[in-house]
Amino acid sequence: MAPSAFFGFPAAAKRPHSARAGKLGPVPSRGGQDEKSTTSNNLNRLRLLREQAELQMRDGDSIVAAVQPPIQMQENTLMPAVRRSLAATPKPKEEQRLGGSSAEEVLKKRATQTKELSANVEMALQRIDETFFEARKVFEELHHSSSTLLSLFRVAEARVELRSRRSAQEGVDRFKEDLETERAFLTKARKEVSDRIRNGKDIAAKLEAAKAEILPCRLTLAFDRTGETDKILEKAAKIEQKMHDFYSVIGDWLSEIMETAEKNRVKTTTSMRESIQELSLIRRRLEKEIQMTGKTLVDVERQLDRKQKELARIRASPEKNLRGSSKSAPQQFKTINERYAETLSKLRSRIKGASYTGTAGRQLDVLLRRFDKDNSGELSEDELRAAFRRTIKVPRSILSDADIHSLCRMLDSDGSGSLSIKEVVEFLESDVSLEDVEKQCEAFRTTIQQLTTAKAQAVEDLRSKTACWHVDTACSKVTAKRLDTEKPSEIGGQEKSSRNPRRLPSAS
Repeated sequence: MAPSAFFGFPAAAKRPHSARAGKLGPVPSRGGQDEKSTTSNNLNRLRLLREQAELQMRDGDSIVAAVQPPIQMQENTLMPAVRRSLAATPKPKEEQRLGGSSAEEVLKKRATQTKELSANVEMALQRIDETFFEARKVFEELHHSSSTLLSLFRVAEARVELRSRRSAQEGVDRFKEDLETERAFLTKARKEVSDRIRNGKDIAAKLEAAKAEILPCRLTLAFDRTGETDKILEKAAKIEQKMHDFYSVIGDWLSEIMETAEKNRVKTTTSMRESIQELSLIRRRLEKEIQMTGKTLVDVERQLDRKQKELARIRASPEKNLRGSSKSAPQQFKTINERYAETLSKLRSRIKGASYTGTAGRQLDVLLRRFDKDNSGELSEDELRAAFRRTIKVPRSILSDADIHSLCRMLDSDGSGSLSIKEVVEFLESDVSLEDVEKQCEAFRTTIQQLTTAKAQAVEDLRSKTACWHVDTACSKVTAKRLDTEKPSEIGGQEKSSRNPRRLPSAS
């Protein structure tokens, strides 16, 4: 191919030299100057063609057709025309925008911008991954705390359910107040933790979507001329900051929540143990009081029985018969009764003072039987006098021998001359004041009734306290692990059946 065809000129056909020369115009006949002029024209034409080729390669548009210089051009007219053509040719747009920089500089600048943008993208993705790593640790801590709070709440809820079995008469104690406070706090704390987890998941989902939006940008950075990648990175940075703000405050807040929950748990456990100890102490005191009250009741009932028998003996004694049958009784018996009423009272006091420990009737019976020589169960007047003087130590100033004789006659209802030891004992043990004995009997009956009522109330209180003790003891056995396999009612029932409590005393 001819050089002219490569640069856009049509290839010339081969013809004689004379034809080609004629085409270029007449050759001046200057002798030696013709050859030199021809060479100069050829050089000028070659220079013009070279400059046109460079201009075509630079601009991309063929200006050869626009220029079309004549093949035959004189040296004085060829160069100005080329200069004017070059000056009129517009510069490329990139040279105008970049202040005249070359295409190589443009490409370098674009490559630098792309590299910086790629570094920003990679850095943003790395920051997002680091944020997710920190967020995962925070979420794990939140879920662990939520699980712990749930376990504490289940235990508190089960204890509240168990304590609902207590009698309403027991009222509100410290354990109940602390337990209600703990449950209310755990309910509020669990809700706050759940809200924080939900908000954090929402932010994490947005950050994950931003990451998914960034990833395709890694493949289109070289074609980004609108700054869309920068907008995406800015949006992701804002979401990342929200996530950072989220987990930066979680640590202190969650520590405060768990610390308060632990304080409430310790406080509830302490009050629960104190309640169990207090109920145990009250139960022991009630059991002791009920036992002592039962013994006192037995003694009072026994004393009442003795007083009732004594009252019966007084009512059936010869002395009372004398008082009650004044018309039929001999006059000397009335005189003895009136005269020795005070003496008989002193005699009875002396007999009580000389008695042994034990039942009074048996004591006096033992005293008098020592003087029953024939073991007949009866005493003569002399034997009775000896018992009064030697054992009971009754002096003659208080009871003379004549008085003893009169007494024996009064007690000897059948006139046999001997007295039954039983009759003597009943007479000496009888009280001269019937009204006093009746008052004593009535007082004993009142005391027995009061003691019986108080004992019944104590027994009922003991049963209530025992039930409360069982409930609180069951509460102390409630754990999150047991609640996974058992219900609170089963824990309470098992606790009650596993222990073999002592039989509660009856109210009677």
